[in-house]
Amino acid sequence: MNEVRIDRHATFGGGIHSHVHLPTGDMIHGLELAWKGNLPNVSCFPEGVYALLPHISPNHGAVYAFVGGTVGLVPGQGKRWGCLIHPANYLSEIKGCLAVGLKASTQNGLPVVWSSQDAFGLLDEALKRAPAIAVVRWV
Repeated sequence: MNEVRIDRHATFGGGIHSHVHLPTGDMIHGLELAWKGNLPNVSCFPEGVYALLPHISPNHGAVYAFVGGTVGLVPGQGKRWGCLIHPANYLSEIKGCLAVGLKASTQNGLPVVWSSQDAFGLLDEALKRAPAIAVVRWV
């Protein structure tokens, strides 16, 4: 089974930048909300090992969902649910999910990622819409 490693490395401006290592050897950038006690919609989800499942989101279309620990796919399956990897560039576009981009930077003091659709395409190509393992950690 393929593995995606998400190495969180910087917290600032209410967000987190990470390096997302794909099974192909490629690395893309990640963007998440800062840790706020694992609260739904305002916090990133905890470090750990998750199943990463292909999913169809009503808001984002074909995405990947984290499942495991306190994170479920549907309401009532865990303390958190619907934590996804989907295209987005700004913190305001994510609610406890992981956005990916080809480049990470800042805008007005906030973390951002760029070329999100292209980065998601690399992820999707690497995983081929199949389940994978995601290892999320601080480095």
